[in-house]
Amino acid sequence: MRSFLKDPLARQYIISEKFITDDLERKAEGMNEEAKKIWRKHQKLEPFALTWPKEGIKTDDGQPFDGTIICKLPLDAAERRKALRQMVERTKAFAFVLIENLGTRVRVLLESEHGTRVWSTPIAWHGDVRVLERTTDARDAESEGLLWRPQGPTN
Repeated sequence: MRSFLKDPLARQYIISEKFITDDLERKAEGMNEEAKKIWRKHQKLEPFALTWPKEGIKTDDGQPFDGTIICKLPLDAAERRKALRQMVERTKAFAFVLIENLGTRVRVLLESEHGTRVWSTPIAWHGDVRVLERTTDARDAESEGLLWRPQGPTN
């Protein structure tokens, strides 16, 4: 049996952006589980985002940096969108994850040039207690439009 890395298709996959995107999806799915744990414990979730730069960037003091970047975002939706846009531009993001409580649901959105994947967990009242319901996920159903936009007819 040939080694996995000697298989041309496997090697091609490992060096592809698809491999990177698949790995980011697994990470975002884990972030969704953590976001739900935080919400269950505190009954709230402050918005934040993570980006993965396409290339190395420099910190405020000029030092090179090429890791994951995390940023707490404003509570106000308009300010949050503006801050997210600035973060994506400044970090030259290949992809980002946005984690937020939209009031009626907890949303974790992964967006890259290749598309989006969103995990949505409704928040419902059961008697006098708010609980998280079953999480659903979808591909290319929602986007912030910063790295990817749905393709389709335009009017």
